[in-house]
Amino acid sequence: MLDKQERVAKAGRLPQISIIAGDNLKGPITYEIPTLDNNINTWYVGIGLKFDIGNLYKTKKNLSRIHSSIDQAHMELASSEESVFLDVKAAYIHYLNSFELLRTQEKSLQLASENYDITSNRYLNDLVLVTDLVDADKLKLEAEVQYVNAQINVIYNYYHLLYTTGTLNVTNPK
Repeated sequence: MLDKQERVAKAGRLPQISIIAGDNLKGPITYEIPTLDNNINTWYVGIGLKFDIGNLYKTKKNLSRIHSSIDQAHMELASSEESVFLDVKAAYIHYLNSFELLRTQEKSLQLASENYDITSNRYLNDLVLVTDLVDADKLKLEAEVQYVNAQINVIYNYYHLLYTTGTLNVTNPK
């Protein structure tokens, strides 16, 4: 739009040229007595030239205003591009971090399961109290919940990355 405005402002420096052509057929002359039956057909062609003197002073100011607007629009575009790039990069880093968290939670679940199995065997051999078995079961359950949450986090970050890159269209269903 600003490029169009610049062209319009530059066009203000130029004169406006117009070409006129026409045909005029005049019928009988009725204001004479008796009425004269004279049909007169006239053709005409003309060229018009119009120039606004004020544009000599206004155009420079308008062009400088438009050029500053164009520069500002380019800066806003660069800022928006950088912002989008940083958002996509951040979403990608979160996506990769969610895989690290998933691996960590998977290892935590494995260790909690091994701890529960060992504690369960010791409880069956009357080597530990029931509270130790309950604690091991609680730790295993917490590890399972954290592992499922890590899986959900991977899926969430994947779709957030798709949304940030613009490949996922989200519409509000009504």
